[in-house]
Amino acid sequence: MTADNESQGKPTQPSVISSVEVERFYTGFETAQLGQWYWRNYSDEPVLMCVREIGSNYVELSEPELKGSRFSRVHRDEFDVKLTHEPEADAYIKSMVELYQHALADNMAEIQRLTEELGIAPQLNHQTTGDSQGKSLALLSGQVDVDAFKNALVLAQKETLPALFKRNEELSGELARWMGATGLPLQAKLGPMKASVSKIEDRLFNIQLYTGIFETVVTITDGQPAARDEKLRVMQRRLYMDEECLLDYETGGMTFKSMDAFDRWLAKPNNVNRILPFPRCMVSMKVRRHTKDRSEDNISAFVAFSMAEADKQTYLMVRNGEQLYRVSTEIDFGEQIFPERAVFDPSEPMMMKLWGSDRIETMITKRDFDDRVAKSDINQAKSKQWALDNPQEQWEIANPNQSWWYANPYKDSHFSIQSWHPCDDSSVYYDLAMAKIQTEIKEYNRVALVVQGLFDRTHTLIPHAPVKMWSPDSFSKSVELIYDSSMALHWGDAPDINAYVQKCNAQVTEDSVMFGQEEMWEVREADRENVKMDNNYKIPYERKHYYKRLRPYGDPGPGRIAYMASLTPRSKVATFTWLREKSYSYDRMVKAQIKVPISSLFNVSAYQLGDYIRFFTDPRTRSEYLSWAPMLLSAEEYHRGTLEAEKPLAS
Repeated sequence: MTADNESQGKPTQPSVISSVEVERFYTGFETAQLGQWYWRNYSDEPVLMCVREIGSNYVELSEPELKGSRFSRVHRDEFDVKLTHEPEADAYIKSMVELYQHALADNMAEIQRLTEELGIAPQLNHQTTGDSQGKSLALLSGQVDVDAFKNALVLAQKETLPALFKRNEELSGELARWMGATGLPLQAKLGPMKASVSKIEDRLFNIQLYTGIFETVVTITDGQPAARDEKLRVMQRRLYMDEECLLDYETGGMTFKSMDAFDRWLAKPNNVNRILPFPRCMVSMKVRRHTKDRSEDNISAFVAFSMAEADKQTYLMVRNGEQLYRVSTEIDFGEQIFPERAVFDPSEPMMMKLWGSDRIETMITKRDFDDRVAKSDINQAKSKQWALDNPQEQWEIANPNQSWWYANPYKDSHFSIQSWHPCDDSSVYYDLAMAKIQTEIKEYNRVALVVQGLFDRTHTLIPHAPVKMWSPDSFSKSVELIYDSSMALHWGDAPDINAYVQKCNAQVTEDSVMFGQEEMWEVREADRENVKMDNNYKIPYERKHYYKRLRPYGDPGPGRIAYMASLTPRSKVATFTWLREKSYSYDRMVKAQIKVPISSLFNVSAYQLGDYIRFFTDPRTRSEYLSWAPMLLSAEEYHRGTLEAEKPLAS
């Protein structure tokens, strides 16, 4: 109550506040639509551009399309500064079409006028077909200054007409560009429709994953299953069959044809316990890491392609107690079947490097980025100081036939920050980063569909309680993710195979057993055969076959491991000898030999049993399995007594 009301004892009347209408203000970015036209403010002049894409914090625009047309991404915060809406775009486009139509017509008319003017004389165009050349020339000489006419022709040929034709081409391009501008809004609006189709395809693919359309289950071993409440442990890291079992190392690693042999190897208790260490678990595997070179197998390109595709097949090896299964699938799960615990941590600032303007090449933390920039700055300073301490002219006098630039030890240490952008909302490429992360998450989520399908539709994991992979509680009770990629990390430097070979070769004596001469011999024979093929003109080029390595019929070669016939210490060259069948006389044997530098060989005698294990156990060198396995495992077999060394011919 007011003071007066209180004094008079009257009741207080409530205050009435009139309603106020509040109108929300929308920014230009919020009202932007696909297909709208805006003037993009460049430093030289504004350019009319169409909105082709709208992201979470940017719009992408383009000029009417022509080779060299500009694209532009404008951040939300700069929208009202850099862009001005053009509501009458259709009228402007129509005016530009008319402008270039008239300009093109005028240019064509100028070409017509000039060519008629230089066409000997207008009246000569109407001469009858019976007019002779001499009569025409006489008429020309009577009416035209020939020298002036000649000069005009030369000028037209070199300058005037080429310029007019070029102008004609430019005007035609501009006309086509503006005539096609009316279709840009429709193209822009197709984008969301294409995204809808992509979502439909994803859903169909997910259904196929769950229903097992890509899967084939092969039983490797049978027996007692794991307990009903035993969790399925899913191993994170993808393994490679030939690397794990060291199978077929002497022929460049195993292939799909070796699958039965691998199954028998895996079924052995020691092997299955190492590859699948839990009573119920699953690991992703491929036959081999690298594509096998089949150019020397004398098979058709189609067969070679089919075999290579079979080698790429992905398998899920599933253990259920004593039972062992191989599930084939066409899905490539990548090096990791599921991501690390944090694929993207919002609390950790990231940087992204772009490839062009539509693809992210790589992502690193801001800490890593800053560290690289700081190291680069330090090395750049060292590079400049080295250049000051070693003046180029003086240095090149003291170091003839050497490159001053290449000698700078800091020349390649610069870290370029071009194409790097902050992975946050301040960048117009932020959506690309989020799309990349979402794609990876989507790929990993597809694994859950495969596992759900294994639980629901196959006998591989029976018995088990009902499983719902989408339920956190059910997932935690039924599945455990084993982060063995992190477990496989090794500190320090990876084993150095080259240093190991050099150490062994330093112990070479005349009695040493060597490896490597067989490959050198196969390469030599291939080179000889290729020279013959080149010189054989009877065979068309398209039918000629060139070898990388060759083992001629009737020639066993020096042997995979062999004693040397002789060793030349000064030149460090080893000689190997053996018998081969004489050409065109298969009942006679002749001496064959090859000389090989020690640097191209490996001293098997210096190898110690188990030396290969250091390269096998470290995943960094295991990935290079094919580079060391033939050499080290041949030496292992020799020292175990399962592979004999070839002996040279008697002197």
